[in-house]
Amino acid sequence: MQEAILLMDIGGTHTRARLVRAREEMLSANSILAEHGADIADKQTLLAFIRTLLTQSGCVVTAAVLSFAGPVKTAAVTMTNWPRQDAINIAELVALGLPATQTDIINDMEAAALCLIAYKTGRVQLEVHELYTPAGGCQQHFNNAILIIPGTGVGVAGIVMANGAAPAHVSCELQHTAAAGFDDAYADLLARLRHQLHKDHLSWEDLVSGQGLENIYQALLYPNSGDQTHLTAAAIASRAVAGTDKTCREALACYYHAAGALTQVVALAFQPFAGIYLGGETTTKNMAFIRHSSFVAKLQDNNQRRDLLQSFPVYLLPAYLNLTGAQYLACRNYQ
Repeated sequence: MQEAILLMDIGGTHTRARLVRAREEMLSANSILAEHGADIADKQTLLAFIRTLLTQSGCVVTAAVLSFAGPVKTAAVTMTNWPRQDAINIAELVALGLPATQTDIINDMEAAALCLIAYKTGRVQLEVHELYTPAGGCQQHFNNAILIIPGTGVGVAGIVMANGAAPAHVSCELQHTAAAGFDDAYADLLARLRHQLHKDHLSWEDLVSGQGLENIYQALLYPNSGDQTHLTAAAIASRAVAGTDKTCREALACYYHAAGALTQVVALAFQPFAGIYLGGETTTKNMAFIRHSSFVAKLQDNNQRRDLLQSFPVYLLPAYLNLTGAQYLACRNYQ
């Protein structure tokens, strides 16, 4: 039987799996044996999906790298945006048939950051679009970068490549800190959101996420009518990009304003002279809208550190990163 390495990305709403040949250059497209996907939002369905995949793959899985949309602690993870907060531990995965000593579980933003490292070190090619270039050009002598990926939730990560050292990656949970830094024009909207969500303080993920976009849309509707229309985040964004719904455009504009404010916080933490990267599927779909949004202006809106923030280039990364990042880690650890 063919020996293979299993790569998985378990997201808030969708799970993807990839099997690659274990004894070839694993970052080559030719190494991919099969890919599978499913909508999964609970532990038992995930375990059943993996069990079926292992049974029906026709391969001997010799190693595995699984990325999860939740913080990983002591070889266990709890998914942030699943309805049930059941921990998934590595022993349960091994019990399904994954190799005991060659199975890694990582945070999904670690996987995305590893993909960005693979790109920046020339191991993989990615489509990258400039959104903002500093007037003096990019300062490549200092190579930190950050990655923001809005989706079902919002992911945050940094990579550190300074002073010739080996690249390091850091996944963050800053999206769950209190959102701040909005001017008076947003005061009423934020007050409605706090009332709507029964919260004294909003987190960044209450705004910059799929549910966040829906929250903003509902809050914008509320003062104008008793309209209880429910639109999904995808529908709101689609109407906003198409320009067919004023409230949807306002909601998506607020969403990217908040995304810019969150990105400023992360940028001040990492000082990313090698780039701020905004990625993910929503970035791919909303690229034209982002270019005309206040994302960059809000990112740089800081009286004390405006000059510093204006020194960081900003890029749009319309690519799916997580499985490639897991593949890069498997290549590094197991080939």
